[in-house]
Amino acid sequence: MSTSSTDLPAEIQMVAERLRETLCADGSPDFDFDQWLHDWLDRPQPALGGASPNSLLDSATGIESVRRVLGAVLSGAYQ
Repeated sequence: MSTSSTDLPAEIQMVAERLRETLCADGSPDFDFDQWLHDWLDRPQPALGGASPNSLLDSATGIESVRRVLGAVLSGAYQ
């Protein structure tokens, strides 16, 4: 499943855009944020009990869980 940031729930889009701004702030042409986000959404995440974020985006509870983990990535608390 290919997911772009515009296909994501609004709550996730907001955090993803903040992450994009932070991670791409140095203007590094070698970093592809869209590819990173796609890979992160498809990869099982320990902070989500081993579930992939994409598998949780079909419920309000799952969306909130993914939003919190992305927020932790943004703050540097989760990598």
